[in-house]
Amino acid sequence: MSYKVDKKYDSSSYTDGTKGRTYSIPYIVHSSTAYDRNIHAARSATGMPAIGAVYEYDSGVFVSSITLNEVSYGTAETVFSFTVDYGYSDGSLNTNSGSPLTEPPRVSFATAKYQVPFERSYNSIKNREPDTAVLNSAKVPFDPPAVKEKTNTIVTIQYNKTTFHGSWIQQYTDTINNSSVSVAGISIPKYQGRINEIGASNNYDENGNEYWTISVSIEISSEPFVRKILDQGMMALNDKGTLDAIYIETDATNKTSTIKMKSDIDADIISGTNKTKSAEPVSEPQRLDGEGKLLAQSATSIYMSHAAHGGSSWSTLSVPKTSAKTS
Repeated sequence: MSYKVDKKYDSSSYTDGTKGRTYSIPYIVHSSTAYDRNIHAARSATGMPAIGAVYEYDSGVFVSSITLNEVSYGTAETVFSFTVDYGYSDGSLNTNSGSPLTEPPRVSFATAKYQVPFERSYNSIKNREPDTAVLNSAKVPFDPPAVKEKTNTIVTIQYNKTTFHGSWIQQYTDTINNSSVSVAGISIPKYQGRINEIGASNNYDENGNEYWTISVSIEISSEPFVRKILDQGMMALNDKGTLDAIYIETDATNKTSTIKMKSDIDADIISGTNKTKSAEPVSEPQRLDGEGKLLAQSATSIYMSHAAHGGSSWSTLSVPKTSAKTS
C-alpha cells in the first residue's frame, strides 16, 4: 500500500475578513490499494499537513481542520478528496481564561513515510533486530536494491511567546538539533529531530500588549538525519587507482557477459576487430564498493552517508519542553 498526495491550488479559496485570513486548499490522495477504506492512513500520508501546521505561503495562518469530501473506489486505486482549512490564530490555544503567555501549548501529531533500502529482515517476528540479509532466490542482493517504508513522527506545537523574529524562519527551518532536546514531553536524541516548518502571527492581550502565537513542526527520526545514497556510477577506479569507464564484455561463443573496467579489456575487443568478443560502455550505473571500485555481484550494496541538514541549537525558539494538553 502506498499513497501519493497532490495539492490542487487551482481550486483553492481565500478570504480576508475581520477575524483574519483563511484558506481552503483541496488535497487529493491516491492510494495504490483498490477499495481502500483506511481514511486515517490516507489523511496521514506524506505530504498531508498536520493540525496546527503553518501554511507554506502565509506564515500567519495555521491548519485548523481537515475534512474528507469524497472517496472514489476503483479496481486499480482509491482516490481520497480532502479539504485543508487554514485560519488566522487569535492566540487562544486552550479554554482557560488566564494570560495567553501562561496557556499550555497545543500539540498535534502526524507521520511522514519514506522509501529506504531493505537490506535485512527479521528471521522471526519475535526478534527485536533484523538479522537476515534480503537476497533473491540465487542468494544475490536485489538489483536495484529492495526498499521498504520507514515512518517518522511529526509533532507540531503551537504556543504563545512575547517575542518572535521573522529571520528565525530561515535561520531554523530545515535544521537538525545539535544536542538532545525535549519538546512537548518528547525526548529527541542528538541529530534525530528536524524542523520542517515555522510560522507565527501577532496578537494582543486585554491590556493591549503584543505577543506572538508560534507554530513549530518537528520531524522525529529513529536514527540521525543522514542521507544514504547508493554507491554507484558509470565510472570507477581501476587497479591502478585511475578513474576508468565501466564496460560490459560479451563473449558470443560462450554467450556470456562480464562487467569490466575498460582498461582490463583487450584493445582488439574495444576496437571491434575481435571476431568473438565485443565490448561497449554500460548503459546504467553499476554498484561500487565504497572505495570507488566495482562491487562484486554477490556483495551487499554500499550506501554513502551524507549530511543534508545543518545542526543548530533551538534554544532561541523557546519551544515548550512539556505539554499539559494535546489535540
